[in-house]
Amino acid sequence: MGFLLFQKLDKSGSAATDRKIIINLQTIMTIRYKFPFKNVDLAEKVNKILAEYNVPLTLRQVYYRLVSIGLKNARNVYTNLSGKLSRLRERGMVSWESIIDLRRQPEKTPSWTSPKSFFVTVGQSYKRSLQQGQPNYTEVWCEKAVAISHIINKYDVPLLAGGGYRSSSALYDAAERIREQDKPGVILYMGDFDPSGLDIERDIKTKMEEVFHVEVEVQRVLLTFEDITDYDLLPNPVKPKDPRTRQYVERYGFENAYELDALPPNIISERLEEAIRRKLDMDLFLNQMSRWEKDNAEIAEFIDSWNTRQSNRN
Repeated sequence: MGFLLFQKLDKSGSAATDRKIIINLQTIMTIRYKFPFKNVDLAEKVNKILAEYNVPLTLRQVYYRLVSIGLKNARNVYTNLSGKLSRLRERGMVSWESIIDLRRQPEKTPSWTSPKSFFVTVGQSYKRSLQQGQPNYTEVWCEKAVAISHIINKYDVPLLAGGGYRSSSALYDAAERIREQDKPGVILYMGDFDPSGLDIERDIKTKMEEVFHVEVEVQRVLLTFEDITDYDLLPNPVKPKDPRTRQYVERYGFENAYELDALPPNIISERLEEAIRRKLDMDLFLNQMSRWEKDNAEIAEFIDSWNTRQSNRN
């Protein structure tokens, strides 16, 4: 990475060393970069990407799909894309539902307009705990907010998403959840391949066992070293100030970092589903699915009976 050093001269022509301006060459190149897609062309490409997957994607996932077909991989370009996509969605050229922001969801205590509306919600939202009877208690922890809720919901596995190193409070809460289950704990971890991202698993396991005295298996699902070459992932520079960078470079022989978001969304889903299924007793899981269907029938019968009583009263 190169730098230019500009010195502002005073009236006598000498360099005013206290007015030095350092400009990063990479930043200059990014500023001069011309966005390659016109609005109509960008909308067409984004809609094509979204159509490839049957789940909503995050902005960063869309960004990396565009990078794979020619968009420059740079922070300013990502920011530019964010603004362009906002305007395209406002104009109806890209749907609002297809791109999601998993970190900005409102919080509100549920409420209903009447008992009848409450029972309708109950009938639609009931879900049996599908991990009942499993030999392990499994959670998924993800460093990034990526679109995996369809897999999480399918197997009824808790998800802890967003952020890097977990706070002591978050780890304490996790330890209590595992302790309450009275069975071996498993954390399936998905994160970036970079100096800190690779150290997070160690940090989780060490603190869970040494501080909170809960044994837990921490298994990295994504990203792995093989993923970098298997999927030809786009690199980013490592953070030179990260104290783990030197050891990371010595071990892997490169100064690149790779983001989980750069992996195709369908690969993320497939790998996570495979990892979850390996930890589940599928016979027990399918049995709970069957009992869930019976539960739904009982709930429907109860709601019908309640509605009938209310109609007779009126």
